[in-house]
Amino acid sequence: MFLYIPLYRAIELGDWERAQEIFNQDKRTLIVEIAEDEKTALHVAISNPENISFLENLLSQIYVDEESLLPLATALRFAIQCGNKLAVELLVNKNPHLLFINYFDDDDYGRMDLPLERAALYSQRAILDYLFEKYKQHIGLIDNFGYTNPFKGDHLYDLFSHTIVAEYFGKLNLAFTLQPRLLVLLHAIVYLMLLICYITKPTINLFCFF
Repeated sequence: MFLYIPLYRAIELGDWERAQEIFNQDKRTLIVEIAEDEKTALHVAISNPENISFLENLLSQIYVDEESLLPLATALRFAIQCGNKLAVELLVNKNPHLLFINYFDDDDYGRMDLPLERAALYSQRAILDYLFEKYKQHIGLIDNFGYTNPFKGDHLYDLFSHTIVAEYFGKLNLAFTLQPRLLVLLHAIVYLMLLICYITKPTINLFCFF
């Protein structure tokens, strides 16, 4: 990692000219780990929201191919966790396929999730707004490339639960639009909650869950 200290410092300082010299010497430094915790140049740039021009330059140097897919996917999740909406937008515009890449996170109990679920999990409402619109725009990639549908199965369950915990109910409407059968599921869940509430606390208002 000592070889990457100059690059790390250049990114932190927003010194694109110095970073460009290092990238030109070794193209691998565009996407390989350069710091602890598996951080790449993308992660370091994303860490500083004021460094957005550096991130734009960096992404312009990265080819969209199989080799760069995982580094870009991990960078997207990091941007979501940091709440860096501009970085999220740049990454998704760079490669919309990132929206549908499942990522196995060893640091998060080995969970598999999509960017949409991660945004809900971290209560990043502005990013969640943006991602819902992007999923709506690129939903056709599911059929064209065989990606997992974020509005079905375990992904739907996680999205639903994270969104409720984040107290952000409005954006579930788009999920219902994309998957009408969710309305039936919602009705069943609400009915079950009301039933449990009535059985356990029959003397109080049935809407105690709300």
